[in-house]
Amino acid sequence: MGCSISRASVLDCLSVLYPQDQLRALPIPIPPSTTITATATVTMQIFVLMLSISGGILRLRAFQALGTQFTFNISPSTTSKLITTGPYTIVRHPSYLGVLGLNSGLIAYHYIFARPGPMRFWAGTSYVGLVLVVLCVLMLLTSIYTTMWRATDEDEMLKRKFGEEWEQWRREEETM
Repeated sequence: MGCSISRASVLDCLSVLYPQDQLRALPIPIPPSTTITATATVTMQIFVLMLSISGGILRLRAFQALGTQFTFNISPSTTSKLITTGPYTIVRHPSYLGVLGLNSGLIAYHYIFARPGPMRFWAGTSYVGLVLVVLCVLMLLTSIYTTMWRATDEDEMLKRKFGEEWEQWRREEETM
């Protein structure tokens, strides 16, 4: 079974990223009578906003589950216990996953949907816009790298502190 994509659906998807006058300048034959609509825009906006909101909520729920054990430093207190409730029953690092969702959603929203917005306007018109886009991509990649690095360090620290209890929880969490 093949997959067919209509010209209208391609234009609809492109209209999320580009204004109508820029689409007409593309080397795609578009009849002058064609109206380029953006039905995908609302769906994409909802998705991006839900990604940000759910990332923020997940991060807050992780902080709430940790309670007084939460710190921005990776170091257990002498009275700490392994938290395996709340969002920790689903994912090992809900706070980090939440911040990645939040950052990804915010960057996507500001680049794609902020109209006219500085990134949206400058990205196609100047070197300043190109620099802004590159900086945002670098910020997201840095966020991913540092989050993965912190998660690895946190796993090693928890394994040293809680030993077999942490190993058992890790195995149970990975099977979900």
